[in-house]
Parts: sequence; C-alpha cells; structure tokens
Amino acid sequence: MSADKGRFSGVSFPLAASSEMLFVDLPPLERVRRIDAAGFLVEIWDWTRYDIDALAASGATFSSMTGYVRGRLADRDGADELLTTARKSVAVAKRLGVPRLNLHGTGLGGDGLPPRPATEVTGVMWLQAGDTLCRPGRGSRRDLRAGESERRCRPSWRAVRQGSRMPGADRIRR
Repeated sequence: MSADKGRFSGVSFPLAASSEMLFVDLPPLERVRRIDAAGFLVEIWDWTRYDIDALAASGATFSSMTGYVRGRLADRDGADELLTTARKSVAVAKRLGVPRLNLHGTGLGGDGLPPRPATEVTGVMWLQAGDTLCRPGRGSRRDLRAGESERRCRPSWRAVRQGSRMPGADRIRR
C-alpha cells in the first residue's frame, strides 16, 4: 500500500471509498481508477464482476474486498460454500495486494443488501457462525500458522457449547 494513499490532512487514519457505491454510471474499472486518482484507497465487493488482470494492472491501492463469493456463516451448507469461495477470494486478494477481507453473515446481493436476509438470529446460528470462523485454522488455510486459529477458538466455543442450554447446540459440526 502506498504510504500516503488514503491519507488526508487532519485525518489520523486512511480513508477508502467503495467502487460499488461511487461513480455507478461508469464501468467498474473506471470507478476504481477515479477513486484511486482522487487519493483514496479502493474497496471492492464482488470481485467476480471485475477483470482481475486489469485491476492488478491499474496501479490502484486496495483497502479491502469481500472475502467470499457465496455462502453463509450460520448454517452448515452455507458455511461449506462460504469457506470454499473464501479460498478463491484469498488468491485474488493476494494478486491485488488487498490486505483485508470482509465476511458478512449472508453475503451481499448486487444492490448491497443480503440476498437471503435473516429475520431471526438464534443461539444455534451464533454457534455455527463461530464454528465457521474457526474452521480455517483446522487445515483448510495453508497461510495460517498451523493450529493458531484452532487454539484460539477451541476453548471459547467448547465452553459455550458445554454450558449452552440452547436447543440444537449439540448439532454444531466440529
């Protein structure tokens, strides 16, 4: 990341702008170029809508992007899909030099809203989401130090599950 990109006088932290929300009348690559030229870090959401080679060649400095393409944190099938597509997002992020990836509970549709909004969040859903976030430490992400995430997650989620009286807590996959 450029040392001064996203830095503005009187602001103590770098500023980014979303290419999904600004210059929406322009093609995606031109949005990225305009935001970068204005001095902001660039955020992208659905990277599958972009020409990754063109983004990499643009010289833009990216702040973040959505860290998966499909899936959900809080149910088993959705978690499997989220982690599968997250691996693809990690590879793209490395190509673009994106330092952080965002995970959302249900993903974002083309209009920035969840395609499958949850109207109720249960205790079981919270436990499943926590389990989903711990799973990369179990060997599915080679770029984490072996077992680091597992050591951090296991005690807290085991304690929550053992002390939980929530129906269905015993169905959380390990």
